[in-house]
Amino acid sequence: MPYVTKRRLITDAESLISTIEETEGRVNIICSISANVTTFLQVDHVSSFNADKYSDVVLVNEKPIIADPANTELNQFFIKTSNKETDITLGRQRLVLGEQRFVGDVGLDENEDKTNIDPTQTSIQETIFTPICAQCHVGSGAPRGLRLDSLDRSMSSLLDVIADEDNNVFRVLIGDAENSYLIQKLEGTSSFGSRMPLGQPALSQDTIDVIKEWINDGTPVEY
Repeated sequence: MPYVTKRRLITDAESLISTIEETEGRVNIICSISANVTTFLQVDHVSSFNADKYSDVVLVNEKPIIADPANTELNQFFIKTSNKETDITLGRQRLVLGEQRFVGDVGLDENEDKTNIDPTQTSIQETIFTPICAQCHVGSGAPRGLRLDSLDRSMSSLLDVIADEDNNVFRVLIGDAENSYLIQKLEGTSSFGSRMPLGQPALSQDTIDVIKEWINDGTPVEY
């Protein structure tokens, strides 16, 4: 599914010294050949609308802001087979070590795993579900009918809803993260299908732990 963002960064709100404008798009195409075999194609596109490609004013974590390079590229294309104990992936894919601190694909920065999240519905939606999960789980054709493209749809699809793949568990069992299907899919412990997010780096354990905390705390909307 397409995922498009537009970012405008202003280094000085009063004088508008420097701005960076760009659109970022990602298209994922997933085809299930069988219950355990999936093909995945991912294409990234970045367009720039401003000659100012960087800001020399410190903005984020004492680092200058630099626009992503404008191009279109085949990011991933592979076939994957999964069972309870083993995943085998053949083709063009990401090499990611740990949490991408030293080795890994930077990709589209707004679509990647964010660890600076709070254990609330709103924060998890904004940092995980919308930019990462909703690349596939969007619209009427969302896999397994699980829509994660808005806060209301995510919660109605997840909270105390029986999992489509495994009718013995709830997608999110409020108050019990370990027995929630969402956590099993994110940690890769489910007996059904592939680990999520499909075709992307697994979420860091720190991020998953925040989602667990949210579930165990009763899935609060905000603090």
